Amino acid sequence: MPWQPPNLTVRWGAYSKPDGEEQAQLVTATLALLGADHAAVVTREIVLEKLRGAGVLDIESVQAVIEALDKEKADAEAKAVADADRELDHSLALADGTAKAKVAAAGVGAPPKGPPK
Repeated sequence: MPWQPPNLTVRWGAYSKPDGEEQAQLVTATLALLGADHAAVVTREIVLEKLRGAGVLDIESVQAVIEALDKEKADAEAKAVADADRELDHSLALADGTAKAKVAAAGVGAPPKGPPK
């Protein structure tokens, strides 16, 4: 097998790291691109690459960050569904208890108290 040169990819970082204010402006601008008007053009991957390239984010793998964000979103949605189910069950139990108390107080459905006079 003949010798093959290694496949190298150079990835240049930012020339200088932006200060806090510049970082905040860059984050605000890139996140604004994810808004409804630009969502068809800009992806989370592009935004994360931009922030990483500018030295704002110190991450190795953009894909790993996207996967972590997707997992957090799925976990939050599952928790919201579970919370809503629990709230519904609580509301139904409360309504059932209230209805039973009203029926008992009104004497509706109670057996007669004795022989008619």
